[in-house]
Amino acid sequence: MMLPMYRLLALALVAACGGSDPSAAPVDLAQPAADPAPCPDVASHELQIMNIGFLGDQKTGDLKAKIRARCHDDGWTLDARRCILTATGFDDMSACQDKLTPAQRAAYQRDMQGSNEPQVPDSPAAAAQPELLK
Repeated sequence: MMLPMYRLLALALVAACGGSDPSAAPVDLAQPAADPAPCPDVASHELQIMNIGFLGDQKTGDLKAKIRARCHDDGWTLDARRCILTATGFDDMSACQDKLTPAQRAAYQRDMQGSNEPQVPDSPAAAAQPELLK
């Protein structure tokens, strides 16, 4: 009589383990890797190296936001961001700027100068200014 009970138990165990839907997607429980050089940290460290805290919180906050935006929006490479995070002085920081593309460097320099206007190349049409008053 014990034998049928074991069969029932084995059948229940097989039914419990083998009843998953094969079309269901597996659940990925792995967490995405953390960014080893996040743009907010890059911006903070750059300002620390530049030692511009004397400008005041408002100006420093504006510069930090601009650096963070350039880093994020322009897609600075991990290599460039790590370079800035490990920089210890102006020479190091200058070497890090060389890791940016020309377009990234131009956007960064434009923002650091405080201008939001795009750089317009000199052209004969731009040079000709109409005379409004004589």
